Amino acid sequence: MAAYVRLNEAGLDPVSEPGPWEFLARQSQGAGFGELAHLLRMALWQAGHRTPELALNEAQYSLSQSEFDTARALLTEVFGETPDDATVRYALAQSLAPSDPEAALAAMGDTPAAGPDAQLLRIELLRELDRLKEATDETRAAVARFPDDPRFAVRAARIMESRNDWKAALGWWKTVTETAAGSARSQALWNLARLHLRLENEAEAVAAAARHLAAAPPLSEALATAQLMEQERLGLNLLADAAETARYGQHGAGAVAAVEWGRVARFLLGQGRIGLLAWLWRQNLPLGDLARAVLGGAAFSPDDLGQIGAGIVAAARLRSPDYLLPDVLAELRDHAPPAVAGAPVLLVNSTLAAGGAERQLVMLVRALLSSGLAKARLHVALFSVAGDRGHAHFLPELKQLGVTVHVLDRRAARAEATLPRTGRDFVAVLPTQLRSDVVALWPLVRALRPAVLHGWQDRSSLAAGVVGVLEHTPRVVMSARNMEPGKRAGLAARPSAALYRTLIDLPGVTLTANSEAGARDYEAWLGLEGGRCPVIRNAIEIERFPAPAKPPRRGRPKPRQVRILGCSGWRPTSGRCCG
Repeated sequence: MAAYVRLNEAGLDPVSEPGPWEFLARQSQGAGFGELAHLLRMALWQAGHRTPELALNEAQYSLSQSEFDTARALLTEVFGETPDDATVRYALAQSLAPSDPEAALAAMGDTPAAGPDAQLLRIELLRELDRLKEATDETRAAVARFPDDPRFAVRAARIMESRNDWKAALGWWKTVTETAAGSARSQALWNLARLHLRLENEAEAVAAAARHLAAAPPLSEALATAQLMEQERLGLNLLADAAETARYGQHGAGAVAAVEWGRVARFLLGQGRIGLLAWLWRQNLPLGDLARAVLGGAAFSPDDLGQIGAGIVAAARLRSPDYLLPDVLAELRDHAPPAVAGAPVLLVNSTLAAGGAERQLVMLVRALLSSGLAKARLHVALFSVAGDRGHAHFLPELKQLGVTVHVLDRRAARAEATLPRTGRDFVAVLPTQLRSDVVALWPLVRALRPAVLHGWQDRSSLAAGVVGVLEHTPRVVMSARNMEPGKRAGLAARPSAALYRTLIDLPGVTLTANSEAGARDYEAWLGLEGGRCPVIRNAIEIERFPAPAKPPRRGRPKPRQVRILGCSGWRPTSGRCCG
């Protein structure tokens, strides 16, 4: 800074004497004084001294401050829209990536990325665009080019998971545990435990979880392992011990840094553990701005506050969104308006993968059209139709029916501030997945104002239920399938039973199932009286399964075994099931 002052005192202005200013900017940048280097470069820029080196360095500084529009403007003004230099193309791609991944990928060009960071960005852009086959090829090439960089093996594991290749994903995560250290190895061990649980390899999952905890991971990661393995008491003990260490101002291996408390707060909020978050706040821990904002808007009742003050075990029982539901119920119970004549019907599902529920959704669309519902009134919303993820199996068949298909934009939906004020505080404390789904669906429901909002399967049903009641949709259908979610995804992933019960207690909201056994299972899980969940059985398209033309048998028929199967679709040309 002293040199900067002397430049000004000596009368060496950047217009007539740019050399000393450029030299000082380079020296400041090299010494780690980024803010000073920025001030010097801006003085040169305003003086009209706009060299390629200055533009690139200033753009890189803007990127470090997340000022993406500024970086893009600097680069395009000096280098144009299609720069030749690989380093400039990488910087331009970085500036475009948050808002337009397609343009960012195009900016990088077809030539291989020069370094590992640029190669990593290229892979991330392909993943963002769901071009997973290309991302797989790029990642394999990067592993060969940069064998000592564990980030590429991590990306390979995540891509294999996205493509439902669990065996390959396990192999990559195992590779990371054997070749990486620190955070990368810790995360790989956690993911090994998670995948083994998914594949019902309980012994391997326990072993991986134990190795993860033995490596003394950060508190947020240890809590994630405790939750994954459904060890509630372990998680509470970890939190209580860390809070006690902080309370007495202790340092050393057991202390938790302020930045880690922020990660803990985000983890708890993402899991709906609002009571634990509030309990930690009472311990005067540095949980960060997000926790402060959420807790400031939380509608805690006197009973809730008493529960939080009673200790960590009692506070742990207070979960989102359960603690808000009485107030939400009171506000919304009498607000269901009558349907507007000619209003749309909106069906919502996660994907159109090769599954039974997805097949039934398409069949319902066909049946509604056959019954006289106009195509213009029928809309389908999907969270993903990524072909490389297997999410578009029935999409061509649906599009042939001519109805409007909406693919919910999850990147644009991250801006929760664009949502209406009504219910925003409620949405802010929802668990991560449900909050993301609600925010993605909400703008479409506000735009269409459907007469009927029909969610398929637990994930989409809950999002449709929440958005439907907050937007006073006249008719909301939550379509359950075979069995209550805890039996399919484990207790840790089970959605809130209280939220389900609150939604279906509201006027105009119905929970359905596709079988008697499924209906009774949901009723038992939710504590509902028998018959509360009506059964709508799966349809069968008889014309897809014509009887074989065989001559009648003579004599007494021989007993034979009959096997009844379900399939994702039928290929009339081959007469075979799609599998």
